[in-house]
Amino acid sequence: MIRWLRSMDGAAWLLTGLAILLYAAGLFWGLPHATSEVTIRGWDVDSIAGIGPLSELHNLLVTPREGWYFAYPLFHYLLLGLVYAPYMAFLWLTGGLSSPTAAYPYGFADPVTTLAALAFLGRAVSVLMGAGTVVCTYLAARTIWDRRTGIIAGIGMMLCGPLVYYAHAGNLDVPVLFWLSACVLSAAHIITSGLTVRRAIGFGVLSAIAVATKDQAYGPLVPAVAFLIVMHLLDRRAKPGSEPAWKAPAAMVIAGLAGYALANGIVFAPHRFIEHVKFLLNFEKTFVNVVHLDVVRPRSLHGYAMVARDVFQAVYESMGPVMLLAAFGGIVATWRRTRFAWLLVAMLAGYLLLVIAPIRHMQYRWAMVPALLLVFFAARLLALGMERPGLPRAAAWLGTVVGLGWLAAWAIDMRYQVWFDARNAASEWIETHARPGDKIAFFGSVGQLPRIPRDVLPIRIDDDSLTSQRLVESGARLVLVIPDYSSRGGLERSQYLPEHTYEQLRDGSIGFTEAAHFKTNPILGRHLYNLPIVNPPVQIYQRTK
Repeated sequence: MIRWLRSMDGAAWLLTGLAILLYAAGLFWGLPHATSEVTIRGWDVDSIAGIGPLSELHNLLVTPREGWYFAYPLFHYLLLGLVYAPYMAFLWLTGGLSSPTAAYPYGFADPVTTLAALAFLGRAVSVLMGAGTVVCTYLAARTIWDRRTGIIAGIGMMLCGPLVYYAHAGNLDVPVLFWLSACVLSAAHIITSGLTVRRAIGFGVLSAIAVATKDQAYGPLVPAVAFLIVMHLLDRRAKPGSEPAWKAPAAMVIAGLAGYALANGIVFAPHRFIEHVKFLLNFEKTFVNVVHLDVVRPRSLHGYAMVARDVFQAVYESMGPVMLLAAFGGIVATWRRTRFAWLLVAMLAGYLLLVIAPIRHMQYRWAMVPALLLVFFAARLLALGMERPGLPRAAAWLGTVVGLGWLAAWAIDMRYQVWFDARNAASEWIETHARPGDKIAFFGSVGQLPRIPRDVLPIRIDDDSLTSQRLVESGARLVLVIPDYSSRGGLERSQYLPEHTYEQLRDGSIGFTEAAHFKTNPILGRHLYNLPIVNPPVQIYQRTK
């Protein structure tokens, strides 16, 4: 890592600064407003930042809480625990924390401020890791090819659609992407300079941390390890060296296994790892039970075709049409010129065949890994075109400007929707019109909620045949109708709100009428199809009888 820092040039530092500015601009979006147990999470759904690491460490080291969620490996929880430690010590010394418990308010004197600060710290780590991904992309492309290719690749990665959002969120997707990009950079040095024991240990440890951050990393890394080992053995067979050919591969495997056992807590919490493996083995059943959505494609030829379509659509939305087309051209242009192209294609195939195909499900954020691998090819094709005179040079410059401009436009629009999220105005309305002791009913994810005042109680209404009756009997004076992660295609409500109940709210037949409606129109004319949790429209209904 120190050697990589020393290799940073002016372009690398400029990309770092630009990436931090772009990603940090969303840090304050939807931080938790923890006035109750219901509102301890922010708007970044599936985030572990905030109370997540403290809850995980409490389950791990003190007393396991009922419903312990074993979906993710342990490493990033431990990393955020270290990041939180100085702030937690400050709270303890100043009276902000006393007698910690596993239940709200967790021993915090001011849970609203404290949980927002913890979420901010966790998101800040994502910002830095997002910027680190951009720099690793630049350095890897520069190592294999040249500075121009590195700059195009770095900017292309920086503007990658899901990265622009998730780099200011507390999800695990950007941290694992950072460790994967570090593995790609390490592999680039191995391809250009050879596999030594030191480089083998470095790659093994980075791979272990990546998989211990999020399991999906194993997909691209299994073929990467195999490729580097086979490459090394073939090279040593053609040109024997002074040390045994098996030494570096053995060091890589041993470092990877030992690093994984430590980073994922297997050596000190094997029971937690066992439960995590059980979760993975029952992913389909557990996933559907958690999100209550039938999004896993069937195990059939048609089902796998649907998965392929989902993957293409997600990657297309992540990279844009020009950069994606350039990536396909770049594969053809570089295939016979460098082993790095073979490595990237092997990693992409591993991700698709070992991760996406077995679970038969694709998400927008998961497209960041294919985008990371494909952006190198797009950048190389464009850089090669710029080196040729005449029409190829003009086409390459036009493709670069249009391709990166397309991504930049969506990045600006996303930032606009984050800054002017309709829930900000809805929060101000609620603070003005809600009365002490009021109940506010909602449907679906708690991560959709605007800021709820301390003396107002949010209550979630179940989705079943009695939803309308439950809403009437709940005693709620206000009702929130907001899209959440289950909403697609412009749906202005959560799918957990049944259609018939929604129609009864709108026509007033169950005693409510619309009191306010908030909506921020996107710059580019459409809401973020893949991110319905950003800037959703908010309808507020008020009881009339």
